This record gives sequence, structure tokens and C-alpha cells, in this order.
Amino acid sequence: MLAASSVRQPLLLMLLSPLGIVGAQECSKAVSIYAMQKTGSTFLGRFSREIALHRKMCRTYQNNKEYVCQATLYVDCPRNDRHRKSVSLERGFSTQLPPSTPGRKCNSTLRGQLFKDANNWLRSTDVTVKYRYNKSLTWLLEADGFLRGPLRQLYSEFELNAVPFFPSYQNVIIVHTRHPVEMMVSSYYCIADKNVCPVRSKFLGSHVPKNDTIASVDQFVLAGLKRPGSTPYSIMNRNSAISEFMKGYGRSALASTAVPCGAATLVHSKYEMMVTNFSDWAALILAHMVAPKGQRKSLHTTLVKQYQGDFVPNGKHKHALVTGANIAKLKRSTVETLKENRQLQRLLDDLGYDWLGH
Repeated sequence: MLAASSVRQPLLLMLLSPLGIVGAQECSKAVSIYAMQKTGSTFLGRFSREIALHRKMCRTYQNNKEYVCQATLYVDCPRNDRHRKSVSLERGFSTQLPPSTPGRKCNSTLRGQLFKDANNWLRSTDVTVKYRYNKSLTWLLEADGFLRGPLRQLYSEFELNAVPFFPSYQNVIIVHTRHPVEMMVSSYYCIADKNVCPVRSKFLGSHVPKNDTIASVDQFVLAGLKRPGSTPYSIMNRNSAISEFMKGYGRSALASTAVPCGAATLVHSKYEMMVTNFSDWAALILAHMVAPKGQRKSLHTTLVKQYQGDFVPNGKHKHALVTGANIAKLKRSTVETLKENRQLQRLLDDLGYDWLGH
């Protein structure tokens, strides 16, 4: 296990579970992918689902509304040697505050229970869901493994001690990050210009979050870091929680759970490597999602050919795909002021970023 001080690697950090696992490569994989907004998570979702389809892995997606304590899980499984037809559970699991408690606010206890219930549903070995095969979810998922995500809520799962582990699987946790200041600047243009984020505009129109100001990108970042509830403030604090999760991973139960398939493996993936060195980034992700080396090589060639053109700026949502391009949009005086923010500097150090965006 790498020491916490080695977190400061420039491109992509892999924290590997202990060696000497008996039969780990024979276990199906349970891959959890976490990626916040403005990290290329939409592309990451497409890319990882393509791998899942090639590997005949089931895919699960969890739609969370944390402020009302509601979660809905969807499961899709392609046909395989175990079942000849695909399986789609559109709302296989859903939980929310009981209707008998109108106006009751979601709190950390209830949110933690939400995560626990959702994860236990995925781990269930009895027939709790009725579908054409009338088998348990474990029977459905374990044949070729499953993919969770990309999901947003790692910061919340970590704070509530609810990051899941799935016994009888080879667990892989992929945490995908981006330079926090780059995320803040990207968020500004998404909010300020409807042409940059047309999907957001479709659902929210010209809505500006209550504690944000869009007078200028510099004011958006500088003022936002001082205002709880603002977009920059949330980006910094959520990234801080994610950083703490990764730094403490080696001491966590996830890294030391003694089960036949071994402890979980943590992979730190970075947006910057994904958009500037896609071939190497794809190879490293595939190394943890696909066990047979020969199949990895063939799939890597296919995926690079299919997706390498995705990282070309289009003047809209993809307008800055060069490392540090968003930071360059800030005034020099703004960057100098940001450098004085100790919490932000500590976060950049822990995640392995500098003030040029690298």
C-alpha cells in the first residue's frame, strides 16, 4: 500500500490492495466509479458503460435526492451464458421519507440509512425483486460482475461511513477528480452562459444558485469560496472530503477486509490525464476493469479508436481541454489571492495539483 505522502503524483495514482489474494482474479468485479460534476463525468459514464457491455457486466445507477432522503436504483444486465435475455429493473429499489412525516427534513442519520438500504439491496441474496427469472440480485449480478456509476456522492458516503463493500466480488473503487479551481471556472461558464451547458439550461433556465454571483468569473470564485452553499465553496469542501477518503484509505476497513476475493482496490483517475493522454489513461482504467490481458489489449485498441476524437474543443461545453486553460481565464491577482487560501492550497497538495493546473 502506498503511503499517504505519495498521493502527490502528477497524473494518475493507483492505490493497490494487498498482494497475495487467493483466487482474486477468479472473482467477478464490483466496480464503483465516483465522479463529481465538471470532471468529464458524462464521458466517463459512456466510456465505462462501453466496457461493461463488452464484458457483459451488469450496470447499476443510483439516482439520489439527498436533501429529501430519496434514492432510486436502476439495474441493466445484458444477456449472457446465465440468462438468454437482457434484464432491466427500472425502479428496482426506491426509498424516501415515509409519507406520514410531511415536512420532515433529511438529516445525516436518515441519509446514512438511505445508503445502507440501497447497498444492502444490491447485496441481497434472497428473492426480493420480481423479474422474469425470479432469482436473487446476487444470482443476477455475480455471473459477470457489475458496474456502479458514475456516482456523485462519495463525499457524502465517506462522511457517513457508508462507502460500500461487496463480498464475493473483487471490489474496485475508481475516484475521478479534476483540479478544483478548474472545476469552479467551468461551473461559472455553465451557469452564466446557457450555450455552454444546454442540458442545464433546459431544466433550470437562467437560474443562478442563491449564494453565487456571476458578475465575473473572478468574483464568482473569490466571493464563492467565502459563502457556504455557493458552488465554489461546495466544490472545495466536497473535494476535501474525497481527498480525506483517499488519504485514509490504507487504514480503512475497505483496504483490509479479509475475504476470499481480497480487499478493495482504490484507483485515483484524473480528468487532466483523460483529456491529454487518453490512450494511457484508458489502458490504466482497463487494467482494473478487465482481468484477461489479451482481452484488455483488444478492447483498448477498439475504445481508443472510438473515443479519441471526443477531446476536441467545440466552443460550447468542451471549450477548455488543455491543462490549466480555465485557471488562465482568471486574473493574475485572483490567482495570487487564491494562493493565500490555506484550505485550498492544502487540498491541491493532497490531490497532487499545482497552480498551473497540472
